[in-house]
Amino acid sequence: IMHFSDLTLATTTHNNYQMLASMLSSFESNQGTVDKIVIVDDGSRRPCALPPVSSGVRLIRNEQPHGFCQASDMALRAVRTRYALLVDADVLFEPGDFAGGYREFQNGKWAWVNFRQKNFQGVEQSSYEQPLMPPWIFAAGNQALKWWEKFQRPPAAQPGSRIVDVEAAHSSCTLVNMEAFRAADGFDHWYWQCQSDIDLSLRLRKAG
Repeated sequence: IMHFSDLTLATTTHNNYQMLASMLSSFESNQGTVDKIVIVDDGSRRPCALPPVSSGVRLIRNEQPHGFCQASDMALRAVRTRYALLVDADVLFEPGDFAGGYREFQNGKWAWVNFRQKNFQGVEQSSYEQPLMPPWIFAAGNQALKWWEKFQRPPAAQPGSRIVDVEAAHSSCTLVNMEAFRAADGFDHWYWQCQSDIDLSLRLRKAG
């Protein structure tokens, strides 16, 4: 188990404290500790308590919910380390080489990298958009989506690499280069939740 001195874990909670505590416990048990954990309590009915973790914690509370996008933006803007790990409260970390992936992220020119994930039934979950779904497919509904997905192939990493270049990555469990995040001016508060991560991911890509 390692200590990541240049990494802050940023997360949000809204009426799901037990999920949050389980996520943080799974990270520290299976991966290590971080410089700081930043939690934005986005208007939970009962104010979030400090979770029992070894890392230092900064807890920020919104009395009224601002939505996932603004709460995540607030959490990341409170980060003081060079890198952040933005994590949804319902994620659970398993044993694995997080440190190796983190080193590759640091050594490359990456700004926004999401981890591959599985659901509780062990099924791989999409954590990226490659290629981006055409708007007419989205508008046409699930049947059109399933038809379109038949023609897509998962991207492959370069030999010796584990990070794959994609058009856009989701924000469920994402390493963030904070210099790039600030240069892009963070999340666009026009979004409440859906597509806010895709928008930011595309802006980071455009900025190089």
